Amino acid sequence: TGIFDYPKLEISKIEVQHSFKDWSFEINYNGGNQIKLAHLGQNIERFDTVGVKDFLLRFKKVHLESYRTFLKPEVEDSIRKSPPVVRLVVTNKKNEKEVLSLYLKRGKENTLDANGQPTPWDPEYLWGVNEKGEVGLAQRYVFDPITLPVQSFLRKN
Repeated sequence: TGIFDYPKLEISKIEVQHSFKDWSFEINYNGGNQIKLAHLGQNIERFDTVGVKDFLLRFKKVHLESYRTFLKPEVEDSIRKSPPVVRLVVTNKKNEKEVLSLYLKRGKENTLDANGQPTPWDPEYLWGVNEKGEVGLAQRYVFDPITLPVQSFLRKN
């Protein structure tokens, strides 16, 4: 179930590609405090470096909950064919990439979001699809903090 496993932060780049492009960003990391943040191909000069470093640290160990989804093959196919809400691409120091695409998961009837409003989506889980096309359950508790929008790292002043 392990997706991203970088206990020593052997990461050179993380791309967070949101379906809403204005939220997407890329982090280039050369060790220590050598961090660059880019949005739509443009480097951002002033950003929350501590926030970005904390974000990087979350990639030390990231797992899907389970690949045992009990989904019918045609349901898995429809998930794979739909557009992901976010795609994570992590490039390690050896220039090898790991990719995970995340998809909204339908909730049960009468599901409420964090604000108590009705939502068709599961507030606790997403579908995750790895490079091999395997579908797994992704806990929002784990993945929400690593799928933040770029605006989370911008300095206010």
